[in-house]
Amino acid sequence: MKGFWIGGILCAVLFATLFSIRLELFDVFNKNPQLKSTQPITSITERDVWMNIFQRDRKIGFSYSTLRKMQNGYWLQDTVFIRINTLGMAQNLRLLTKARLLPDFSLSSFDFHMNSSLFWFHVNGFFSKNYLKGQLETASEKKNFELNVKRPIYLFSTLVEAALASDLQPADQTRLFIFDPASMEPVPVEIKLAGTEEIYVMGQKKLARKVNYSFKGFTQTAWIGKNGEILRESGFLGLRLERTTRAEALDSPRIETSEDLTKLASVPTNRVIHNPGQLQMLSVRIDGIPMEGFFLDGGRQVLDDNMLTVTKESLEKPRFKEPLPADRGLQFLKPSALIQSDHAKIRALAASIVNPTDRPVEKAKKLLSWVYRNIQKRPVLSIPDALSTLKHKMGDCNEHAVLLAALSRAAGIPAKIEVGLTYLNKRFYYHAWNLLYTGQWVTADAAMGQIPADVTHLRFFSGNDPSFLDLVGMIDRVKITVVGMSG
Repeated sequence: MKGFWIGGILCAVLFATLFSIRLELFDVFNKNPQLKSTQPITSITERDVWMNIFQRDRKIGFSYSTLRKMQNGYWLQDTVFIRINTLGMAQNLRLLTKARLLPDFSLSSFDFHMNSSLFWFHVNGFFSKNYLKGQLETASEKKNFELNVKRPIYLFSTLVEAALASDLQPADQTRLFIFDPASMEPVPVEIKLAGTEEIYVMGQKKLARKVNYSFKGFTQTAWIGKNGEILRESGFLGLRLERTTRAEALDSPRIETSEDLTKLASVPTNRVIHNPGQLQMLSVRIDGIPMEGFFLDGGRQVLDDNMLTVTKESLEKPRFKEPLPADRGLQFLKPSALIQSDHAKIRALAASIVNPTDRPVEKAKKLLSWVYRNIQKRPVLSIPDALSTLKHKMGDCNEHAVLLAALSRAAGIPAKIEVGLTYLNKRFYYHAWNLLYTGQWVTADAAMGQIPADVTHLRFFSGNDPSFLDLVGMIDRVKITVVGMSG
């Protein structure tokens, strides 16, 4: 069970996120479009598309997409089944998307389900004038949302067809925005037609248009057939999708579990770090990624060029004392869609754990100890939220982080979520933890039971609801070299 002490790894969620992008979980905001026409497209044919999902040469699942023409547009339905291994635990992940599209392929309404083990996630919505209105549902509650949108919203796969039908030429590039429901913010995506290429699909040679999609520093490639259907996709961690027949896709005996994605996405390093909890300082060199766009410098972390030095906080003698402006304090006390700190169950639990007369640092210790002792360490394929974690009392680092953030905010302690890398057994693993304000910002890891967290926690992003998509550009690229350490 020791491997579970890193609280699970973000990689499984990132994996699900990447497939969700293709399967319309994240809606595309058409901002600054460069498409040559927004007129209704008549050259797209109805279709049924089956694809095998591979990791290297191992089949780990399949997808099925159907597109039907209706009187006022199109009906789209996507189904995905994948078998994923995280920390040695195999789990089945199912994704289902249904959507109604207008004649120009912009979104009219959508309904998305994500199911894995005990956890599930459901979001639906419709586009009306300048607003996207919908409902987000987890295992514990339903919550309505409304977003102001000034442009048409497109689904990912139909946007590809729209771009190609509008005569996008090689070297032409358009910038679009996919919507991330975790952070409720648009994420920029660059789409570029990279020319044509002959590929073998289902035993036949076909001429395909090659399209690159770049976001967060990560590039995924798709090969598009003459009717706009996706023939092949390739991405990180050895993942690819290939067009196939229904019989081949549903050949269950051939479906294997993926390689352990947590280890596959982890980052090897040059030195063994003995007893990380006893270190007071760690210096590492970061290579392979641009330094801009990450929150590497600030608080206990100091960045000098590509050299990062992390110094452990002191709870009793603050080293990084930082007055908290009133507006920022309120910002990190507010509830969010996944951090339901205003819910009666969260507030009641927080009140039962801490006393009103406790100092902030004492409250933080008590809350972290409760989450550490009461939440089972188990990798979970889900979009984490505090109420579902409290209900099931299990989860990986994501679930621990959202629950501690919710309890802390309910107890009057401003709380952020941080994501990045942490060390275990000669490698750095993707991880999530918290930053709590007790007179200074202090790192707190409920999955490991650490406050302050050890200095091998390398923060790359921090905020109210940092998006897991932020980490996509790091995977398979970032390199960590340990330069120095002291106890």
